[in-house]
Amino acid sequence: MADETAPLAPTAEAPARRGLLGRRPKGGPRAHPYADEVSPARELAMDPRTVTLFWAGLATLLAAAGWFIAARFSPNVASVGSPNWDAWTEVPLFAGLGLLGFGLVGRDWARKLVLAGWLLFAFYWALVAQDLYILEGGDIVNMVFALVGVYFFTYLAYHQWLNHVRGAENGTVRFLNIGTFVAAGSYFVIDKIQVVRTWLILAVSGQTRDMLTWFGQGASKGLVYLTDLRNVENPTYFFYTGTFCDPNHTDPAVGRSVVADWCRDHGLYKLTSPEGHGFWGGLLHFNPLGDDPTVIPVSVILACTALQSIMLFVGLFMATRATWKKRLVASVVVAAVVYVLNLVRNTGIIWFYGQGDMSFWTIHDAIGKGGSLIAMVGIAFACFRWFPEFLSELIGVLDLPHRDGPVERTLRIGRRRPDAPPPGPPS
Repeated sequence: MADETAPLAPTAEAPARRGLLGRRPKGGPRAHPYADEVSPARELAMDPRTVTLFWAGLATLLAAAGWFIAARFSPNVASVGSPNWDAWTEVPLFAGLGLLGFGLVGRDWARKLVLAGWLLFAFYWALVAQDLYILEGGDIVNMVFALVGVYFFTYLAYHQWLNHVRGAENGTVRFLNIGTFVAAGSYFVIDKIQVVRTWLILAVSGQTRDMLTWFGQGASKGLVYLTDLRNVENPTYFFYTGTFCDPNHTDPAVGRSVVADWCRDHGLYKLTSPEGHGFWGGLLHFNPLGDDPTVIPVSVILACTALQSIMLFVGLFMATRATWKKRLVASVVVAAVVYVLNLVRNTGIIWFYGQGDMSFWTIHDAIGKGGSLIAMVGIAFACFRWFPEFLSELIGVLDLPHRDGPVERTLRIGRRRPDAPPPGPPS
């Protein structure tokens, strides 16, 4: 008699249960993601350490060259820089992104162009690393990310080279090619075309004003909304006359501001430095940066439009291998959700900081950025459930070191493929 406690063998009507994305669940090792990708004799004949040194040296050369050129010609770094510096940095930026678009082709000649695109894109970040540090008020994080980006994008160029050597079309590299082409291309086109950039900032600013009005925090509470197109970075101002109105207000970019003219014309003068009392008051007005606590106008900039987050999702969605309908629906739904949540965020910052209820750091950095991070994680997990193709592609990115090329074998990262030769003795 058969053991009734033993698990039933799979049949045609009841196939063996598989885990997420077709991988085996608990009870067995996960199959190597690149077990079927074979290294040709040409690759096996190469010295892995020499290949690694070449690509590491190339990334370092790009980083050093970009750093040196910026130190010599950037007006933000050099004492006398080139007035056309921004235009020159846009050459490798848009040339690189344009070449990444050839990732849609899938031919051997196109792979070579994509490889060049990754290297140009990496060089762009080397050029602007110091600018990011200076323009962001000495924020070293953006500079470090830019320099790390040089090595990361060079690593993707290496994988594009590995495509050529193996005569293979790697789905993950293609996903990153197209995703970067769509996301970064769309973002930088809007960022670099002043007319489009200003239009988007004004549109978001106007809708933020409308949302404040819907919540009863608009003109009836003393809200003033002004625009000044002379300032291409910060063309809008929000302030409440109950906490701020300075006839001497200046904007570093344009000198005397429209805020000063408005306050003078209306005969108003008000400066407020609210202080928190008690536990909750001290927490709401906490400011670790030690800035002047005086409430000042809030400006909407491009980062306040949620363009980066929206284009990141849309670019990655469009790069998946799902149906066009699914990609478009996911892009529209997520873009709409992120856009509305961003308007709520802008509204909250202007409302609570502008009226002196919280410090700018508390509402903008702690609550605003923290809430945005939580929202992005929640949206991503919702996408994973409804859009499993998106999750599959992201897992493929994590699997990329398992491709087991010369660099991975030298650095001993990732899993070795079944057909890969054993690594040489350590030097």
